[in-house]
Amino acid sequence: MTLVNLMVETPSMAHDDSYVRVNYVRYADDFIIGVEGSLTIARAIMAEVSEFITVTLGLKLNDSKTGIVSATEAPCGFLGYLFRGPYKKGSSRGMETIIEPNSGREVRRRKKERMSIFMDYSKVLKRLETKGFITKRIMPGTNDVVGYRGTFRGNLINLDHADILRYYSTVIRGIYNYYQIVNNMNNLARII
Repeated sequence: MTLVNLMVETPSMAHDDSYVRVNYVRYADDFIIGVEGSLTIARAIMAEVSEFITVTLGLKLNDSKTGIVSATEAPCGFLGYLFRGPYKKGSSRGMETIIEPNSGREVRRRKKERMSIFMDYSKVLKRLETKGFITKRIMPGTNDVVGYRGTFRGNLINLDHADILRYYSTVIRGIYNYYQIVNNMNNLARII
């Protein structure tokens, strides 16, 4: 193995239990704590936060939303988004070969990989179904394939055609503006 290949394969940061990074994000009554460190530290932080919320604040945590998730193994949900780590545990970062613009020589380097943000497609469909915009149905020509179809909105019947279009446009624009940063825009186009 050449020295250049050995340098590229060497991790840029040594991961040990003494290295810990904690990030906290809150919106209204939802919050997420990101821990870059060992699982024991994440469990200790979760225990302290749970105790503070229940004892000091007198509030109750939602058991369906509360837990420890490894971002490299499963997506983590927050505010209708799904966050996924850049690569699965046990795999290494991808390599790429680029041509430098100034010298024209080939350079091999690690790919820049970041967290991926996805739209929680099933949650959005469920929300649109409960609001009465769509309904489940068996697709024509099949016996067991379930699809979605737009529904009749009786509360819009007395409006002009332009007002009905404006109403649906605001709903579509709101969904699009909220999810315009996601990596799975094809699902967003499917909803719209």
